[in-house]
Amino acid sequence: MGTRIPYRLYVLGFMLIAYAFYTLFGDNRREEKNVPVGMLLLTRQPILRYILYATGCSMLVFNVVILATAYLYEAEVVVIVVSCVVFCGIAGSCFLCGRYCYASHIFFGDERIMIGQMFGKPDILLWEEIGKVEIKKNKIRIWDKRGKKKMVAYANMVGFEEFQNLVKHKCEDLL
Repeated sequence: MGTRIPYRLYVLGFMLIAYAFYTLFGDNRREEKNVPVGMLLLTRQPILRYILYATGCSMLVFNVVILATAYLYEAEVVVIVVSCVVFCGIAGSCFLCGRYCYASHIFFGDERIMIGQMFGKPDILLWEEIGKVEIKKNKIRIWDKRGKKKMVAYANMVGFEEFQNLVKHKCEDLL
């Protein structure tokens, strides 16, 4: 039982970092500031993004500790370079995944749907351009008239109920 305590302390510290990010940056406050007039927000839960950011920060801190230890024990340069590349790569991928969670927000209203992109401008889909809609209990899939899948919305997303009601109202002929 004594070997589980460091593991639990690490998880507790990790969750405290994620909660600190959540407290500082809020419950989708950044996204809500950018919502166009007359539209609503459909986005992933913000805690997932903050957990990814906390993982990235933990990897950077762990990298500094490993580098300091390697320097103090006069490790070879190869060890230092490899640890930098590995931990900075993991941290960078965590930050990119967090950015993806932020960028994948969707704004929707009576006229159109704006689907956020990782890099670049959002994809705009008018309700008239929708070719196929599939609504299940916990998922909504939307395709355009050319058959290209445009978006998927999940039940655990913030604003899912409002989006589901609007899709049922606007696309009742496609259901």
